[in-house]
Amino acid sequence: MKREPFAGIGKSEPHKHALAGFWSRRINE
Repeated sequence: MKREPFAGIGKSEPHKHALAGFWSRRINE
């Protein structure tokens, strides 16, 4: 029952990776 901490981290982590991939794609194309 320790999913509370993950909920907070999982909300900002995916955002960071999404942005990184977004810029990487723009530079590659």
